[in-house]
Amino acid sequence: MSKSLAMDKNQLMKFKKTIYTSMSPLLLASFVNIPLDSQTWRLIDFGKIATNKLHHSEKSMTISVNESASPIVHQFKTPQKITGFKVRASLKTPLAKIPDGKTQGQSNADDFILRFGLIAKGNTKLGWIERQMAPAWLLEMEKMAPQGMGVESVYFYSTCRDQRLFKKPRQNPMHSSLKEECLAFLTAKGAFVLQKQLDTPIEAIGLWIAADGDNLKQSFELEIQEIQLTLE
Repeated sequence: MSKSLAMDKNQLMKFKKTIYTSMSPLLLASFVNIPLDSQTWRLIDFGKIATNKLHHSEKSMTISVNESASPIVHQFKTPQKITGFKVRASLKTPLAKIPDGKTQGQSNADDFILRFGLIAKGNTKLGWIERQMAPAWLLEMEKMAPQGMGVESVYFYSTCRDQRLFKKPRQNPMHSSLKEECLAFLTAKGAFVLQKQLDTPIEAIGLWIAADGDNLKQSFELEIQEIQLTLE
């Protein structure tokens, strides 16, 4: 092999390496659309609170809330490292106001049109004593974790009707392991998008969708039209 040809090959390899390392992470990531059919989503009924109604069509999932609340979960076969997401949805009914004297997000007004949650994998399961004190939702979510693993946190990305919550990360008052950030401030019914590129990937065992009206005794209908995840 001639010296000039060897140099050309070395230069080509260096060029390829430069192109690869300078590419945007988004170009190297994989995009996955989550099915919205009844086979891949499960509605959890805790009994004490009225349960939402869930309807599936060919391309969407509709949640009917009538002074009710119940988690809707999707379990991954194996934990997935999520670096971003996009959720397209539409509020089909008029947007109800937060009643005077109540602040959205507080324990007596913790109702949101949509919360989209990433259920983060934990390294250990709850011990016996911890299980006796754990809330029912945490016990239910832990069942989704692979053997030997548990739930570290649930990272919720939501809509809000109180502008003071918009783009302000907070800890949910219900439990210290529930983290929350409002990505869409709603002022009326219609289409909206929840979208975010995460600063740090979240290794998730599943997804949690919440649409709540039990605290404020409100009713509405929400259509989920697309859930797209960006995976590492």
